[in-house]
Amino acid sequence: MAFALTQQDAASLDAAIAAIYPWPLGGGELKQFALLFKYQSLVNALQNILKPQLQQNPSRGFIEEVDVSVGWIDKRPYALMAGALNKGEIADGAIYSAHRLVQPGGSTIREARCLLLQAKAVKDQGQLQTPTVSLNPAVPDPNSSTGLELRLLSTWPVFDLYPHAASGSPLVRAVDLNLPANSVHPHGWFIGTPGFSPTGMQLQTWTHPWLCGPAVSGAPCNESLGSLLARFFSGGQLPNVAPKPVDAGAEFSYQYSDFLNPSSLAGYDRLCVEILRAIPGEYISDRWTGIPAVSKKQTATLFSNPFHLPVMSAYSAIRDSLQRLFYEKMPVLLVMRTSKEFRVDSPACRRPEPPRIFLG
Repeated sequence: MAFALTQQDAASLDAAIAAIYPWPLGGGELKQFALLFKYQSLVNALQNILKPQLQQNPSRGFIEEVDVSVGWIDKRPYALMAGALNKGEIADGAIYSAHRLVQPGGSTIREARCLLLQAKAVKDQGQLQTPTVSLNPAVPDPNSSTGLELRLLSTWPVFDLYPHAASGSPLVRAVDLNLPANSVHPHGWFIGTPGFSPTGMQLQTWTHPWLCGPAVSGAPCNESLGSLLARFFSGGQLPNVAPKPVDAGAEFSYQYSDFLNPSSLAGYDRLCVEILRAIPGEYISDRWTGIPAVSKKQTATLFSNPFHLPVMSAYSAIRDSLQRLFYEKMPVLLVMRTSKEFRVDSPACRRPEPPRIFLG
């Protein structure tokens, strides 16, 4: 069940994002991108916007809740596309949204979506004036890192998935999204922020810290990140608003059993689940795994980047903070909407009766 956000909600998200960044804008893409997830501003804004849309009817045995969190992957996953000599990044970050139904007999994931984000710092003066994909540079060398990223997100050729750049063996071979050729695909978007402080007429362009464009060479980056996120959480487009040419993100198939054993999945389903599986257990909620926290700690091999079983030492906590500070980790924003159905006549849901008074 997608949310039904409005343009006002998109503006609220943009305001929360703008509050994260000092003025004037400017900086490297990974540093600026990490700031989105370093603080609770975006998480809190999403919770405040999404919670009013939840349905509550305890008298009829139905309540809803939403959980917003950020997971971190130690190293970004990479793709080696057919015919390419070098691996390319899958994305700098990912946004997930899912709806799960909890009933007396268990819980299931009813629908799930994912949006991949490739962040770029815009440094060319022409791009600062009129940003277009792939932002930095506008037209990349096909064999450069940006050229590989653009090829992947715009055409989605068959590729082998690697846990990180230095991996010798692929995690999954021959991932094929089976998408129609010569179409614009909504799965991955380029988002840009100024590498240098905008001046003059450029200030009229950068009214938001991040501007977004679909993965098409030369596509204008004229949508704010708040608008893109609002559309994503609304199922790709804002309801009751003229649709944008390209959806924000795409659906994928996911059940809890796939987290444990994704081998039956293919295409975008497999890619999205493998990214989830790469998040260490300390950073991913049980709502996404279906695995209790204790079991996750006992079964660290479930994750591509397992964390150590002992409690993190002060040293490892400091090291982890420094890794985030220097932008080595890949952030994953996770939003789970939960609908709970229960029997109102069950003993667990009855209100306790007042104690009986016995007269002697």
